[in-house]
Amino acid sequence: LLGDSSGSGPGEDGFGEPGQMTASDGTVTINFWPAWGGYYEETVKSMVSEFESAHDGIEIDLNLLTNYRDSRTTAFTNIEGGNPTDMPDIAHFNAADSILARDTGWFQPIEELMSDVSPDDIIEPAAATSTLDGTMWGAPFYISNVVMHYNADMLAEAGYDPASPPTSLAEVREMGETAVDQTGAEYGVTIPNAAWFLTCWIAEQEEFWMDEKNGHAGEPTTVFANKSYTLDIVDWWADLAADGLYFNGGIENWSEPTSIFRQARVPFNFNSSTSIDYVNSDQFDLRTAKFPTLSGGRVGHHRGGAEIWAVNKARSEEEREALQQFVDFALSPEQQAAFHKASGYYPAHEGSWEVLESEGWFEDNPRHQVAREQIQE
Repeated sequence: LLGDSSGSGPGEDGFGEPGQMTASDGTVTINFWPAWGGYYEETVKSMVSEFESAHDGIEIDLNLLTNYRDSRTTAFTNIEGGNPTDMPDIAHFNAADSILARDTGWFQPIEELMSDVSPDDIIEPAAATSTLDGTMWGAPFYISNVVMHYNADMLAEAGYDPASPPTSLAEVREMGETAVDQTGAEYGVTIPNAAWFLTCWIAEQEEFWMDEKNGHAGEPTTVFANKSYTLDIVDWWADLAADGLYFNGGIENWSEPTSIFRQARVPFNFNSSTSIDYVNSDQFDLRTAKFPTLSGGRVGHHRGGAEIWAVNKARSEEEREALQQFVDFALSPEQQAAFHKASGYYPAHEGSWEVLESEGWFEDNPRHQVAREQIQE
């Protein structure tokens, strides 16, 4: 379900009438529908509990959804239904759905609900993805980038220095193929079959995968599937598969490629930075490196993750203030830092990095430092 902005939209003041979020005792209820509830249920519930404890008279009705597709489909379906009480107040969408969400006409820019936190507080790679035509429509909430986990023991056995992992895709192929030939590895590399990786490789070439700067400067109409910088990546990937060096678990299958790597059946696993804490092994020396690029050079790539979006409902001043307080809380430096430590998603607030530094987080967790450095590129 992609949504249909031609259907019934919000009125002049938004969906419904002011006061619809407020009970007879004055309690304001905010409907919050985050994705990946099964993975981060306790983390999200802890955040909500902390907010409610600090804000008398505000309750969060939490609807944990399975994944980004589920969060989008469920929110869009209920909004299309037209009953404001069945809609989220705060929805949670994949960053790739920003243009789609804006164009429905159902949402208000999240920057209108930011008070203690401002768009200027958001780290540039996240703000750039969340900003369309100069307006921050969604606030980054869950940020990730691509890293490469590797089996250092397998590289050493294949004759390579494990302290010098590959930086280019050609080196990934060479080292992976050598590992297959000399160590008994079944494949050279595992990569979840997801479009995100392709867009990241395109970004690392300082190119766009759609016109209008990937839709951030205007309405995109063209996908650059036939550009040489796209085909170079596709050819590299397809050649790996044709030569039996790439394990293909199927479209958007993340678990099986990761499992193959953890079983020491392949030297390299490309993955989200959120995997750093759970992709581990007591069988071999597992290390994490930066995302190899086509040329080996680095300029920074398309970040992954999601954003929180505010449905444009009619709200009283008290209801608006309650929603504003929740948005500020979720994006605060302390909360973003805590969420990173619990989930692996990187904080959106600039101040969160100072919090983590002061706690010695990156010294104690050096694999996370890899993704941190990539965010700063």
